[in-house]
Amino acid sequence: MITLLFKFIFKLEQHYRSWIFWEYGQTSTLKQLERMNIPHGRCRFYGIARFYKTEDGKIILGDNFSCNTGELGPGIAQNECKFIAERGSIIIGKNVGISSSIIFSQKNITIEDNVAIGAGCMIFDTNFHSLDPKIRGTKNDLINAKNASVRICKHAFIGARSIVTKGVTIGENSIIAAGSVVVKDIPANQVWGGNPAKFLKNIKS
Repeated sequence: MITLLFKFIFKLEQHYRSWIFWEYGQTSTLKQLERMNIPHGRCRFYGIARFYKTEDGKIILGDNFSCNTGELGPGIAQNECKFIAERGSIIIGKNVGISSSIIFSQKNITIEDNVAIGAGCMIFDTNFHSLDPKIRGTKNDLINAKNASVRICKHAFIGARSIVTKGVTIGENSIIAAGSVVVKDIPANQVWGGNPAKFLKNIKS
């Protein structure tokens, strides 16, 4: 009888584990947004996302924002999503979906409406360190790092495990293939991929 009871509890836990994790993540993350005074519309968090900002940093989440985050996140989501505004700003538009990614800003990152960002992506608008070897490693290293704004335009899709570096604009409707490293502007309605990302083909309207 006890064995059957344990088997039943195990099956119940397996069945509802992800659902419980998602609901806890939703409640916990929304509380975090309220505590940090982060403006947001309707949001859905499948797991716990992490938000960090300095006093002069800014994060805004548009309406109908969806985030798959954590090891029990849907699909291939495995790691927590992190949004870090260290003196910079992260502005996210409406109907944006992001999975298990890190967005780090020291200047400005704008993600426009209807953008999809696959699992494991990294987007940042800074070099993090100075390019001058005499400065790098000193206390002046970080303040001498170059920063440049990033913009991801409407309906763009960033494939899983891609990296978007500082100063880049990704045009409307464009697609970045999984595992790419984007180091320069991508025109609208094109598919790019590789390291560094290169033009692959046009998207037919």
